[in-house]
Amino acid sequence: MRSLSLRLSACSTKRSRNRAGRLFCLMARSLARSKDIALGGFYRRMAARRGALIANIALARKLAVLFWRVMVKGMQYVESGLAHYEARVLETKQRGLRRLAKQLGQELIPLPATA
Repeated sequence: MRSLSLRLSACSTKRSRNRAGRLFCLMARSLARSKDIALGGFYRRMAARRGALIANIALARKLAVLFWRVMVKGMQYVESGLAHYEARVLETKQRGLRRLAKQLGQELIPLPATA
């Protein structure tokens, strides 16, 4: 009989989401609409790959990590802009492509730039 009362008392408390987590998700949703901020570009890239809900949670986590670094570690956050973010993403894709070509025993030859 005692185990039954323990189970009932454990279920009587209502689970709720963390208030700080909800705030970060709200901030992420507003940043998703930004046009020239790197975090908005991150959201759009994630949303295209995994969907809007997962992208929102990923951006909220990124914001929480940035907030923690600024508040606890004293790091300075400087927005680099969307162009810088997209250039970094392009470099990462090229590096992955070169690595894949090397694994397959191929060589990448860049196309000549057309003027």
